[in-house]
Amino acid sequence: MTILPVDLERIASLLAAAGLGKTDSVEPLSGTGNRTFAARGKGFDVIVRLPGHETAALVDREAEAHNAALAATLGVAPALIHRDDADGAMVMVRAPGATLADLQAGTRQGAFARLGAGLARLHRGPAFLGRMDPWQKIAAYLDAAGLDDADAAAFGSLWPGIAALRARTGLDPARLAPCHVDPVPANAIDDGRRVLLVDWEYAAMSDPLWDLAYVCVEGELEPQEESALLAGYGESSLRGAALADWKLVARAVSAAWCMARAAFGDAPMWRLEVANRLAALAGNLDDAAAAGDGGERRP
Repeated sequence: MTILPVDLERIASLLAAAGLGKTDSVEPLSGTGNRTFAARGKGFDVIVRLPGHETAALVDREAEAHNAALAATLGVAPALIHRDDADGAMVMVRAPGATLADLQAGTRQGAFARLGAGLARLHRGPAFLGRMDPWQKIAAYLDAAGLDDADAAAFGSLWPGIAALRARTGLDPARLAPCHVDPVPANAIDDGRRVLLVDWEYAAMSDPLWDLAYVCVEGELEPQEESALLAGYGESSLRGAALADWKLVARAVSAAWCMARAAFGDAPMWRLEVANRLAALAGNLDDAAAAGDGGERRP
């Protein structure tokens, strides 16, 4: 992958501001929003994150820096070396290990158990800036996409089921905890001892069930991997019908996010993602309806 000269110049500027020297190598890393690079030089091996222009309006960079720094003190995020206050560009210590997304299927249970333990530590930690209410997120994403949350152009025939879901999963202030909000396998780096999470753009106070459900849904976890995640987390109460409902919430938010991304750029790719995610959500809503309420849905 070719690195633009303007990005190389920016990387050099950020490394200089961080008190680091010239690079021996710069390697682009994968991502869908930001531009992220591994930079190595004499005495340093770091990650440089340049914020994506398309998502600037959707991210509070001040809160991101504050929350990422708190998470680093808990041992669940890499240490931040330098941040540009103007746009949130960052230089961070490079976490050793491999992302959970890069681990071979069938070998990831231990890593997901370590991720669960890290999320439990995070959820018991100091309060973050900001609040992530998934239903407010959906409204904001659909507004960014030029849609209304009840409009057929957004969820169409799925709306009655989503409205019923919203009534069951309204954010409870008594349950708020610091959450990563986007702890997908690609953002989780395992070194065999612990898992560190990167990309704290959307971190905020939310329901702990969000983080667990989002990992399960976006990571497409196998049953044994989900069991390992929950065992590592260590709270058996965060399971059952409540977790199943929050998986549906996660799918609804992801669909709305893709609608917003389609409005910002690369519309064909993101419209395909919208169609795929709505189809998955439809099937899960049907399953939930067939299963019935299942009793009390809050843990």
